[in-house]
Amino acid sequence: MNKETEQLVEILTEELRVHSELLQSAQSMNDAVKSSDLSAIRNTTERYDTLSGQMEELEERRLGICRLVASLPGIGRHHLTLRDIIALVPSPLKGTLTQLRNSLRRNIMELSSLNTENNILLDESLTAITKSFEVVSVRTTAPSGYKRSGNAGPTTTVKHLINKTA
Repeated sequence: MNKETEQLVEILTEELRVHSELLQSAQSMNDAVKSSDLSAIRNTTERYDTLSGQMEELEERRLGICRLVASLPGIGRHHLTLRDIIALVPSPLKGTLTQLRNSLRRNIMELSSLNTENNILLDESLTAITKSFEVVSVRTTAPSGYKRSGNAGPTTTVKHLINKTA
């Protein structure tokens, strides 16, 4: 189980690094949205997507290690959480795994909060753009025409011309 535990420490360390980069990317996105910098939004989105793909790969590797540990003789469980594995490992690694798990949880909570804020900012921006288009595209009624007396009269918008000489 030592080999699996060491692999788990490596994966969690890498996950923590990627999550830190995701946090930086999310903060850059937040700043770009607030400053309406479309180029920065596009670049940040590309970087965020790349990091999300890396994160997904690392999570799959971590889950694979958890399944492997669960299948070891003497464990006898189908599914183990990271907390379960920490309870099973020897003391020297227990502290390292606990610290990595707690740091990862903090980063995930902070990232979730920042993502929520970014979604709200983007929704507000889209709503403002939509309202701007509505204001621009609202049709106003044509001003009334005037009769010979100077009073307002009905507006004629279509004129029919009849060619009497043809």
